[in-house]
Amino acid sequence: VASLIPEDFNLDQLPHSERRSLTYLLGGLDETWYLIPTVPVVVEGKDYEIDIVAVSSTGGVVLIEVKGGKLEVRSGGWYQNGQPLKRSPGAQAAGAKHALVRRLKKMRVDHSGLFMNHAVAFPDIGDVPAGGIGPDLPREVILTRTELEWPEEALNHLVRKEGPIPEDRIVRFIQALRPDLVLDEGPPAFDRIFRRRADAATDSLLSALEALDVNQEVWITGAAGTGKTGLVRRWAKRAVDRNERVLAVSYNRPLADWLKRKVGIQDNRDRLVANTFHEAILSLLRPHGYEMPSELSDEYWKTGITGALAELAEEVGKPFDTVIVDEGQDFYHEWLESLRSLLDPQGPQKFLAVADPTQDIYVNSWELPPTAMTSAVTRLELDVNLRSSRTIAKFTQQLGGARPFPQNPKGHPVEHGLAGGLREARRQIQSFLTPLLDDHRQAPRG
Repeated sequence: VASLIPEDFNLDQLPHSERRSLTYLLGGLDETWYLIPTVPVVVEGKDYEIDIVAVSSTGGVVLIEVKGGKLEVRSGGWYQNGQPLKRSPGAQAAGAKHALVRRLKKMRVDHSGLFMNHAVAFPDIGDVPAGGIGPDLPREVILTRTELEWPEEALNHLVRKEGPIPEDRIVRFIQALRPDLVLDEGPPAFDRIFRRRADAATDSLLSALEALDVNQEVWITGAAGTGKTGLVRRWAKRAVDRNERVLAVSYNRPLADWLKRKVGIQDNRDRLVANTFHEAILSLLRPHGYEMPSELSDEYWKTGITGALAELAEEVGKPFDTVIVDEGQDFYHEWLESLRSLLDPQGPQKFLAVADPTQDIYVNSWELPPTAMTSAVTRLELDVNLRSSRTIAKFTQQLGGARPFPQNPKGHPVEHGLAGGLREARRQIQSFLTPLLDDHRQAPRG
């Protein structure tokens, strides 16, 4: 859905026709649109008013004049509910547009590159002649009830699709119309709008999925960006909140450290062990006198530690109620069985795991273990990319990734570059990112 500026604007204060038109637009346009109702313009001693300003972050601006009720045209003169109008709706919309441009110039608001067009909305009319109505109102600028109910295509014809417009231009324009808009520190306002909408939708989806932990064993598979690690964090927190002793492991340290920061706090630190697989097992072995060999071969990391755990099984015991595995495709099946052996038979014995079989970097041709293929195990595949913009997700879908998430922003078009080596690849990436970061006022991360 489109974003309303300001977000707490009370639609009930609008006339019925404007409220109806705005409601149609809010529900029918995607998140790349911002809608600003009731914009007064005073220039050169004359008053104008724009009923709805529609701002596309990828195409420009459409200024909409709304005319409701019964409309008639007699000898070129317009009548609304039997009363004559001083100016035709087309002339009124065009006049307001030109007035706004003059006012912006006086305010020294740089709107260069921000394409502007105007339209007239008739929310109570089903259709108009194919040739439009008079010389100042061609058909393409008329929004009848049909176009308002399905506005995406109609408004896209009125703007220029040239990719995302630099945010500073949009911010300057909207600040000029809504000077009470507060842009505080942190991510830019529209970035926050995108993130808030995407985060809310993602939260709703993961909130439904997290309840899968009522099952004793769960395997979730999915491509990159489908929410697997977010689900792991939720599972860990829920288990800790149930006073269960939790072991959460991944193959790489950054993920383990991230999980520890997100879930591990002073009050539950004794109930949560979040670490890499090898460090988690070693932390259980060392208190019982285990020492790593002086020479560490690849075979040691594959079987040596799990062999030591089997030898010291009685001393280590079964200290966990729940085991959670992130990036399960990095784990040999023997490792998974070693983790399963740590579950206390007197507890809930939950084994919860996520994996992306397409990223079998460390374990070639990885597949779900046989124990995960029984009817007693709950399995689910996630097929929506929650992390990426729709344009990026659509591109990566061709490479085996998940499909785009409709609630995410459309994003910048995907660009391609050919690099002859790592150094050149870095330079090309920098050349791609620098203008985007500058135009959209984003600081580099990572």
